[in-house]
Amino acid sequence: MNETRFTGSLWIAAGIALAAGLALTARTAGRLGEARERLDRKIEEVAAIRAIEERAAPYRAAQEAFARLAPPPGGELPELIAREFDPHKPDDAPEFRRESAPGWAIRQREIVFSDVPFEKVGRFLQAAESLRPPWRLVKGMLRPSAGTAGAGQCVLLLEALERK
Repeated sequence: MNETRFTGSLWIAAGIALAAGLALTARTAGRLGEARERLDRKIEEVAAIRAIEERAAPYRAAQEAFARLAPPPGGELPELIAREFDPHKPDDAPEFRRESAPGWAIRQREIVFSDVPFEKVGRFLQAAESLRPPWRLVKGMLRPSAGTAGAGQCVLLLEALERK
């Protein structure tokens, strides 16, 4: 009788182990579906990132080419202002700097003249564009003076992109 009980207990333990094994298998199978969905999403994300990298490759090449350009001699804006507007001096010319893409910064300079010949403004803007880094006109205002033809107040906002 002891043997029968022992054998019955073994069968019960085996049944419990089988049920537990089946339950764990079912649970694992359910989690595999979730893991598969996560992996599929990650694969799609990686493909999207690679596509973005491929589209950005020409821009990266241009960025590297721009970084290799050496500034030509005599290429700073304050010297250009002094040279192009001589004998006129700006009333104000503050410079601002803000971060741009990693490794790059945008420099802005606002130049204010109270009375300057307008013909000098055009020559100055052409020369500023040829500097390295090139300065471009973002905003400008010319207000003629009542007493002098072809001259007046000038406000220029220039900016340049440069490597830090």
